[in-house]
Amino acid sequence: MHTIFHRAHNSFANGLAKIKPDWDDKMLYQNERKILIGVWQNIVFGEYLPLIIGQPAIENYKIDVTDTYNEKTDATTTNEGGIAFRFGHSTVSRLIALQDEDYSLSMPPETFKDHYFLTKLYHIFDGRGREDVFRWTVDSACQKMDRGRDHGFPGYNAYRRYCGHDPARDFSTMRGGLVNMDSDVASLLQKVYSCPDDIDIFTAIVTEQRSNGAIVGPLGQCIIADMFKRFRDGDRFFFERNNSFIGFPENKITKSLLISSQQLKEVHSSKKVFFSAGIKMVH
Repeated sequence: MHTIFHRAHNSFANGLAKIKPDWDDKMLYQNERKILIGVWQNIVFGEYLPLIIGQPAIENYKIDVTDTYNEKTDATTTNEGGIAFRFGHSTVSRLIALQDEDYSLSMPPETFKDHYFLTKLYHIFDGRGREDVFRWTVDSACQKMDRGRDHGFPGYNAYRRYCGHDPARDFSTMRGGLVNMDSDVASLLQKVYSCPDDIDIFTAIVTEQRSNGAIVGPLGQCIIADMFKRFRDGDRFFFERNNSFIGFPENKITKSLLISSQQLKEVHSSKKVFFSAGIKMVH
């Protein structure tokens, strides 16, 4: 991805130089940077985020509304949002395969759980194999729960109330219980937690059933949507702002660059960038 954007940078700069031969390097760079950031923002908010939280959530939280800038909006990452967005670690493939220095597959993909303590993987490639293995041997889920407790996060029900959902009073999956959990998952949670109030926020986010069109459940949708809504509303330089020097409104200034915010929205990435073969959408 970095290479793609570097090459896009050069391509946009060369194009601007042709239509604006009187611009110096700094002017070319700043305007090209503005265009490339707009392309990136469109991919994040227009393509990636809808795949994560679903298009209905995008509309419910009004993330798709143009020019919602509010100078009083705090656009910093929330503590909870930082944990919630680590749901992505749960999408890491359960298979492991190693490649040699020429990127040739040196072993067929096998389940990682069968190789956790397999020492031969640590010693291949003259001992450098351990670097590839150790990246995946940290108990990531425990780390995230520890971080949440260190930061003083309240339990599951506190966030359900914040997001407008009824709290769970017991471990059933019926009304008044863990209504967004699978019954088998609820049974496992009951063995670990004394009551639903105690369920860690990260645990809840990765165990809730996926909402339609999303890869997270209602709690993940709420926390992630809230964070990205503020990212957008608090960003004075968001590409859809109706300001000639910041956004790309239809006026003589942006027309001179032969580009508009609508044209930026027509730049798409491949969905294959965001999903591996093992991740499927729920509809």
